[in-house]
Amino acid sequence: MRNLLRRSAIDLLGARVRAGCLLCFDFDGTLAPFEHDPAAAWMRPQTIASLARLSTRYRVAVISGRSHADLASRLRALPTLEVLGEHGIVRSGPDPTLRAAVARWTPVLASSLRGVRCVEIEERGYSVAIRYGRAHYRAPVAAAIQAAVEELGPGVRCTRGRHRFDLMPELALQRGRVVLRLRDELRADNIVYAGDDCIDEDAFALSLQLPTAFLGIRVGHQARSRATHFVPDQLSMDVLLQRLLAVGERSPLVACRQRTAS
Repeated sequence: MRNLLRRSAIDLLGARVRAGCLLCFDFDGTLAPFEHDPAAAWMRPQTIASLARLSTRYRVAVISGRSHADLASRLRALPTLEVLGEHGIVRSGPDPTLRAAVARWTPVLASSLRGVRCVEIEERGYSVAIRYGRAHYRAPVAAAIQAAVEELGPGVRCTRGRHRFDLMPELALQRGRVVLRLRDELRADNIVYAGDDCIDEDAFALSLQLPTAFLGIRVGHQARSRATHFVPDQLSMDVLLQRLLAVGERSPLVACRQRTAS
């Protein structure tokens, strides 16, 4: 992994970020500081201002495991962005079958984890998040959650994030496929994707499949990550956004109309 904010990497941004580019960002831990209480996670004013300017030059999308309504409420000052909640699972429209499958998981998880302290289960409609960041001893709590997830049986895709388990239907598109579909819908030429967690690794893997058309950026260095580049921490995202703006100011302005996902 290379630090994208080093002077030696500036030319790379200039080569990859050009007219017709799709900029994709995760929300928690990427655009907004990570918080154990998701309700407390908001973007800094500087971040909002930079995203607003970027959206006038590029196609900009925010993809998150949060519900669409929750994510949209945190981006309401930026109406031109593509907003994909629930990991982009229902990008093409409601799916009653997937929703019914997820609804069956919550009571099973609640029963299995009854008595395990500091566990929060959030059903989002098409996915479930299980958080345990408030636990003092996290390892045994994580083990209990893993056992509860295994009781759900087949058809569940489980990804472990930062003190969190994300569950979604096995048939749902993984994040990399969601990003590629969005690229095709918006007719973008190439992709820049920034994220901070395990859920983003599927998208980062595109850097191997599309080495000249996909730039994966991890927030925080992680030797095992499939991202090719990183920025040191979440605060560094504001520096990255400013670099992207500087590159855009040297490129021809692109008029691109974006829509907010319903």
